[in-house]
This record gives sequence, structure tokens and C-alpha cells, in this order.
Amino acid sequence: MALRLARWVRPLLLGSALLTALAHATNFSLWVNGRVGTGQGGNHADFTYWGPASANAGVNKKSVNWDGYNRISDQSFRLRDALDCYCTGNNWCYVAAHSAGNLMMGYTLSMYGGTARVKRNAQANSAGQCGAVDGSTQTGWNIKWVDIAGGAAGGSELANSGDSGGSAHDGYAYFDVLTHPETAAQWLPGARDRLESGSLVFELPVRVLTPGRYVASGRVDDARGKPFALLSFNEELRAGPQVIRLTLFGKLVRDLKPLFPLTLRDVQAFRLIPDAFPDRVMLSTEGAPVVISGRHAFLSFSDAEWQSEERSRYLAEYSKDVREAEDQLRHLEGGSP
Repeated sequence: MALRLARWVRPLLLGSALLTALAHATNFSLWVNGRVGTGQGGNHADFTYWGPASANAGVNKKSVNWDGYNRISDQSFRLRDALDCYCTGNNWCYVAAHSAGNLMMGYTLSMYGGTARVKRNAQANSAGQCGAVDGSTQTGWNIKWVDIAGGAAGGSELANSGDSGGSAHDGYAYFDVLTHPETAAQWLPGARDRLESGSLVFELPVRVLTPGRYVASGRVDDARGKPFALLSFNEELRAGPQVIRLTLFGKLVRDLKPLFPLTLRDVQAFRLIPDAFPDRVMLSTEGAPVVISGRHAFLSFSDAEWQSEERSRYLAEYSKDVREAEDQLRHLEGGSP
């Protein structure tokens, strides 16, 4: 395992040499292991998977240590705990992942990257969890970049599911077909599109039987049948009649000028079950809405750039990094910082 860290450290440090000079106590380097994790869960100082803990592995290095064996969905809490600890509030992270750590990172960002996260104090207990700073929250985590080596973002949970049957040509593969007895929500009639704040919103009514976090997606084609956009939804829904809102951002329409009407199709939705396998209860595809939009004029759409608290947070941090990097370069060149 020592070779893993040795092979990674040089390119990682070369890529972050200037960042090391700029590093503050609020920057952390997170290492996300792959299959057959050997570190102790919850112990962010255990670098057994990677090699000697004494190796220089970035500023304030932390090892995430999911078990590398069980399902990604029921081990994601290990990564979420680490991201909450070290990548919220004033803390920012650089993330390095190996093998199935790539899949773990992608799954966690996809399912939870847009959720409200409590700001944590970067002081982990024995379970790998940190206390709250002041009870406030933010959208997602503060991640400056993610670097992957030997990535295995797809198919990793099927890696051992097969048998060659003793032949170089014949064999079989097997995989789980997942069902769930619960009906989490039901599609309702009345799906429609409407303009809202310069963007096009597809409103899909549902009756929620089990409250929780619902994730949905749908594809948008233009009038020629050409794929135009993939829309997504990831929010908490209460029980009762609710609406899943898939938003097509106005500036995208203004920039690419698709031919109207647009068609929303292939809508899928599920209730997310955190830290479990199966991790979702799918809504029936029977009755899933297909929506044909109105013929909206391009000037009805806003050309304003997307704005959010998360975007502003990132721009402020990156602007600070640029200023500090420029100061360091002037200092190295003999000028005044």
C-alpha cells in the first residue's frame, strides 16, 4: 500500500506547490480510498490504505476511510462526515480519490452535493464526526478541486459478480434486480410548463405518500428531436400533493436558441433512502409525465448569469486565491508583496 501514496504524492504536491505556500489552517487535503479499504472507519489520521502517515500528503491531510467493501450507498456517510467536518464554513478542501473512491465521490456529490450542510468545526470525534460551529448551514461543501487516480466510477460493485466457467470465452455475469414494496409517491395529472423569472419551469404534480428527499431528472429535446438539456431536482418533499419542478435555465435557451416547442421526456424520480441498500424507492415509470412546452419567444428568457449563495462563496474564495498567488509570485520575483 505504501506505493499508492508514493505514486500520488509527487504529482499532487507539484500541482499544489503554490497552494502549500498559500495554505491556511482552514485548508484540508482529503484522501478517499478505493476497494478493500484497510483504514479504521472514523479515524481520519489512519493512512494504512495509502502508506506511511508521516508522508507529506498535502496540507492538513485526512484519510476518509470508508470500508471499501460494502455498498457505496451505505458507506457514503463516511465521506459525508469528512466533508462536513473539513469542507464547510471557513474550511476548504482538496480531494484525492483512488479507484472506487471515484465512484464514492461521484455518488456523494450527486445525491447530497446540493443539500444543506451544517457548518462543522473540523474537530472529529472517534466516529469521524465534528461538532457544529453555530448551527448555521450552507449549500453543499467547499471543495477547491478533486483529483482521481485509477478511477473506477462505474461498475465497481459488479467487479466480482461473474464466473468464467473455466473457459476463456464462455461464462456468465449476474447482478441484482432491485424492487421495493413501498409506494413512495404517485404521479398526478396536470403536468405543465410555464415561464418563471426568465426560465422555463416544468411542473410535475405528485402525491407524496412518504415524506423525504426526492430526486428526479428528465431529458429535454427540441422540436427536431435533438437532445438539448438534462434537468434535475433534489429536494425534500412533505406528504400530500406536491410539485416536482424541473427548471430549464433561461440563459441556456438564449445562448443555444433551440427550436420550440420543447419536449420533456424520460422522467424518472425516486425517494432517496440515506445510508441503505437499496438506496431508493422509484416512482412508477407508468404514468410518468411527458410535457410539450409552449412556443415561447427567445426574448421571454433571461440572459442573466446564474446566481446563488454557493456560486458567490466559490467566486469569493477563488478570487482570494488569485490575489494571494499574485502576491506570492511578486515576492518570488523580488517585488514587494
